Amino acid sequence: MLQANLLGPVEIFVAGRQLDLGPAKQRAVLAALLVDAGRPTDVSMIVDRVWGADAPAAVGSSVRSYVARLRRALTEAGTGAGLLMPVRRPAGYVAQLPTDQVDLHRFRRLVNDARQQQGEEQRVELLAEALGLWRGPALADVAGLWADRVRQSLEHQRVDALLLWARAMLDLDRPDEVTGALHELTANSPLVEPVVALLMEALARCGRAAEALTCYAQTRQRLRDALGTDPGEQLRRIHQAILRDEFDRPAVTPVEVSVRPRPAQLPLDVTGFVGRQAEVAVLDSFTHQPAVVAIWGTPGVGKTALAVHWAHRVATEFPDGQLYVNLHGFAPDGPPLDPLDVMRGFLNALGVPAQQIPADTWALGGLYRSTLADRRMLLVLDNAASAEQVRPLLPGSGSCAVVVTSRIRLAGLVVDGACPLHLDLFSDAEAHALLARRIERGRLDRARPAAQAIVAACDRLPLALAVVATRIAVNTHIDLATLARELQEPGKRLDALDDDDQATHIRAVFSWSYRVLNPPTARMFRLIALHPGDQITVTAAASLAGVATGGARRALVELTAAHLLSEPSADRYALHNLLREYARELAQVHETPQERTTACVRLLDHYLHSSNAADQMMLKDAHPPLDLQTATAGVTPDSFTDNASAAAWLTTETSNLHAAMNLAVAIGSDRHIWQLNWALSNTPHRPVPHRTRDRFQGRCVKPRLLMETELSGFQGCGDGVGHRV
Repeated sequence: MLQANLLGPVEIFVAGRQLDLGPAKQRAVLAALLVDAGRPTDVSMIVDRVWGADAPAAVGSSVRSYVARLRRALTEAGTGAGLLMPVRRPAGYVAQLPTDQVDLHRFRRLVNDARQQQGEEQRVELLAEALGLWRGPALADVAGLWADRVRQSLEHQRVDALLLWARAMLDLDRPDEVTGALHELTANSPLVEPVVALLMEALARCGRAAEALTCYAQTRQRLRDALGTDPGEQLRRIHQAILRDEFDRPAVTPVEVSVRPRPAQLPLDVTGFVGRQAEVAVLDSFTHQPAVVAIWGTPGVGKTALAVHWAHRVATEFPDGQLYVNLHGFAPDGPPLDPLDVMRGFLNALGVPAQQIPADTWALGGLYRSTLADRRMLLVLDNAASAEQVRPLLPGSGSCAVVVTSRIRLAGLVVDGACPLHLDLFSDAEAHALLARRIERGRLDRARPAAQAIVAACDRLPLALAVVATRIAVNTHIDLATLARELQEPGKRLDALDDDDQATHIRAVFSWSYRVLNPPTARMFRLIALHPGDQITVTAAASLAGVATGGARRALVELTAAHLLSEPSADRYALHNLLREYARELAQVHETPQERTTACVRLLDHYLHSSNAADQMMLKDAHPPLDLQTATAGVTPDSFTDNASAAAWLTTETSNLHAAMNLAVAIGSDRHIWQLNWALSNTPHRPVPHRTRDRFQGRCVKPRLLMETELSGFQGCGDGVGHRV
């Protein structure tokens, strides 16, 4: 018979003979496997548990070496030891041992069985057997942060079991047998009121009322000194019963000990989760060193999916439970949740009766943090509106890990010490992996080019890819090539990605971020869709909107913080294709045709006056300056102090200048067509190709003659305003 022990020093016995488990690290590897007996434990988790943040570079080979030595020692031990041989599976190593042969798992099973018992005698027997398995602190000879966390969690479980046993003993009228254990518990946990209440009841039933009253007085003073509170109802009721000498009377209800619950509030794990290995690795690093991690990214990028999937992956590392809440920071059906209401809900889940939850904000926060203080828990705060909404929900101690998701950059939390984790669009490999997970393999293999086109049309946005993959999976008659063409049709992409479920309806998901923008920022978002290039600068955006550069910068920063824009490089902003199409639709609704055309003229004037200024700075008197008419009101041209700044501007803005000339053609502005070309045609960088220069230079060309050849990359948004797609 083989027995593995973790509730004390790590030990293995085979047929009553204790095995030599080798050096400390080898014993720690064995412990890391035994706590998950029967379940796979991947190598990275073993490394985290045994070495933590100090793991050497080649630690994987050390794990394999220790596992091989354990396997050899167990095999040599003879019959029965093979049950414990760690077996490598794709997900990691598995200690193949019946859980009842590991004292930790047997302890948990016995305590759970005791809770289900109706008779007190049977409950006492089971709990006494469970408590008898303890030989000292758990993992007593294993060092490290992970072992400390496990010890702390298991000690809480031991105390809970001891309280259940004491309650059952008092119900059997055997108080003299529990006072010693309860005295020890009270000395270690003097502010845990259920422990003090049981001790007071036991002392009173033994005829030691004076000691019970002294215990109450000492506890009341400790509570006032440490927390500024008085004893709760439970202790006060016991105190009054002792004063009235009512403990032997049937009217007195004995103290009820409720083992603190372990909430498991995580929503369903994500089916077919793919990719994000780098982000998961970052999150894994906080499993044994709990911290606050703030995940942010653009709407539909998969923030909740990552947080929930990782939380399920490491749930067993947080034995006191997992709390989850959707804070509705960007929900369509109401305001963000009040953190005080969330706090009350969490306290209820943690076993605090509603009548004991204070109304006072300060007292509520104190009780919340005190309740979490000695628990090893995982909190997922999903869809946060702001750092201010999150701060009250953060534990006061370092025993809990907290994952926050938001569509905005929670810079305030980072200042407070949170770890930022920006979630970007999928890579091409991740996007194809998602399709492969949800679409029948043969069907996907037969349409590889179409699949690549679908990935491109979805802009590698995980939500868009998931909607398309689901549509393909449930409609076996859909041809992937036809769907790819539908997604590529200008102005129709969002229609193809719409879903009946509002949670995955692309327009709805985008709208939840758009609707919280202030009016100037919302207008800037709409107008940026009129910009024909891939990136826009602060001055170009200011000209487009006809506002001062300070206002434009604030709007761009707010849009970037809300992840409706990205900032590929300093002061250059980009709008990904699906958001551009959504913003273009909004511009059609909220801006009149004249307003859209005027904004485009301002943008063209910006590029015309800026490029002419760059041309004159570089060439000075080499050719005469253009006689430009005054820029439209609200335009902010760029200016240059030397040749280097002018050359740098022309280099970075080349693609935008080409796009601007095509936009001029689209709106029929002959003046901008030839003047932009003239300003560029003589610069040393020659950003305008000879073909284009020969066709434009020095003459006014009617845009109608060039529409088919020069504007193949543009799609009219209506009323003569065209945009790159």
